[in-house]
Amino acid sequence: MRKTGEFIKTYRGVYRCHTIYTSMKIHRITESNKPSKVNPRILVRVVITMKKRLLIIFIFMVCFLAFIGILFSPSIFQRGNPVPYIIKMFKLNNRNHYQKVFADKDIYITKRRDFSELQKYIENTYDVKFDEQMGGGYLFVSDKVHIIVISTIYWRYYTVWEVTYL
Repeated sequence: MRKTGEFIKTYRGVYRCHTIYTSMKIHRITESNKPSKVNPRILVRVVITMKKRLLIIFIFMVCFLAFIGILFSPSIFQRGNPVPYIIKMFKLNNRNHYQKVFADKDIYITKRRDFSELQKYIENTYDVKFDEQMGGGYLFVSDKVHIIVISTIYWRYYTVWEVTYL
């Protein structure tokens, strides 16, 4: 059993004091369990090393996120700013199978291979009927207008649909 106040040398050569650990614990003060006096210099050293560790962890996290951002930037930024797409991804659920990404553009996002609800919406909104599929494009026709809906896979699990009028 270690005595209170004994310095312990760890495998990295860092000295820690058992009294600091025990005095920093929150415990009930009774007659038999009075808190011991701790040297303020030791506490200052402990706080400074804790701040250094947190700073080092923060720097490593920033470097890691920057590395991931650089490594995957072609897929993250394939359609420009990813923030509107990410916001709409979170709004997709069982009731909302598709979301309009921008208010002024006819760009929609769905979960992968979930085109049936968007197809019904396009047919009802633009008064067109589905004609045929050609690769990633879907052709809708009516007497007055032709609509082409082009699909693009976005981040593996989502599909972005761009509506074009002819």
